[in-house]
Amino acid sequence: MGFNPDTTARRYPLRIIGLLLVLFMALPMFILGGSIPTKADEYRLGIQDRLRIYVAEWPALSNEFEVGASGSVVLPIVGEVNAAGLAPRELALEIAERLQEQAKLRSLPNVAVDISAYRPFYILGAVTSPGEYAYRPGMLVLNALSIAGGVYRPPSQSEWGLESSAINTLGELRTLRSEAADLEAERVRYEAQAKGETVFPPLPEDAPPNLTRALAEQAQLFRASLQRFKNEKKSLTAAITLFEGQITLLNQQLEDAKLKLDSFQTELEKIQDLIKQGYGSPRLLPLNREIADGQLERKRLEVELLRAEQELEAARIELRDHEANYLDDAETQLVRIRSELRANQERIKTRESLVNSASGFTDRQRPSSEISLPQSLTFTIIRTVDGEVQTRNAEETTSVNPGDIVKVARFGDDDLSGAIPQRVSSGSLRLGE
Repeated sequence: MGFNPDTTARRYPLRIIGLLLVLFMALPMFILGGSIPTKADEYRLGIQDRLRIYVAEWPALSNEFEVGASGSVVLPIVGEVNAAGLAPRELALEIAERLQEQAKLRSLPNVAVDISAYRPFYILGAVTSPGEYAYRPGMLVLNALSIAGGVYRPPSQSEWGLESSAINTLGELRTLRSEAADLEAERVRYEAQAKGETVFPPLPEDAPPNLTRALAEQAQLFRASLQRFKNEKKSLTAAITLFEGQITLLNQQLEDAKLKLDSFQTELEKIQDLIKQGYGSPRLLPLNREIADGQLERKRLEVELLRAEQELEAARIELRDHEANYLDDAETQLVRIRSELRANQERIKTRESLVNSASGFTDRQRPSSEISLPQSLTFTIIRTVDGEVQTRNAEETTSVNPGDIVKVARFGDDDLSGAIPQRVSSGSLRLGE
């Protein structure tokens, strides 16, 4: 093959242009200091990581699995597969190879592994709520500190905490006093009801506004309750009067029925005497029917009388129960109210004591030597890498990985004991602690 200058000239410029394009596309990465992610940059799985595994055409293997304490996941068919220290793509390849071997497949199945929940991280030291927390991707030390409630501040170092608690306690105190006024007004109402009063006691002239309001409300309730009681009593009394009138009428009708039967019986005896003497009487059959009808009527009246007497007795019992329940309900409510009033007064005394203690504390001037300046924080991350526990200093913007232990300390603290809230004795307890 001979050398063709035209062909060579066309070929080499194209190669040079392609090489220049590749260099041009890669240039920003070098300028920005970026690099192509390497295997070391990939996330490595660990114990408690929760994985979402998908195997094409194998639904039994497509599910969520957790990396166990042994560092492995147990899958159907495949069995136990080591996951700790592997990247998700490496675990997917391992599962595919194991499945191909177990199921005698020609080619590797399509396997995808994703992380549905990272293993938790831990934070302790000078934080408000130390403990275990769920990890969030992209978390920094500052995020972890925020999740743990921020830096712990002892109550004794913040007078505003005492003042804020005192303000809240004053609000609770006003609520308790309002409840006390309501309970006192209820007591007045039910005492009047228990005595059978028909008029609510007059309002005292020197009563405070909240008690006056409560008494006015209870007076309305008292009148409404009394009116319901009277209406029910009136209805029962009217029913009793009705049943008594019905009984009187039935007794009169029964007496008339007896007199009529006696008259028929006398007439029947006379006819029977005539028949014995040989005389006939067309009156005998009609008279026997009238006597039978009269006996049926008497039985009916006796049954209605018995029913009316039973209904009368039931109405009288209901009236007595209604009157007794009205008074018993008042006594029951009085027992409840007196108990709640005692508890309310105890709570009021406690709140007043707390408010007075907080006011006395905040009124005192603290020496300037006791005023603590803001303390800087130090952060330490304890991380396990390839089975080796490593301790490294960190800053607020340092990345936190799943499973990390973040220690927060105030600068100058010898240990973390000073960062943990300590229980105080009851004698030294102050509002806000």
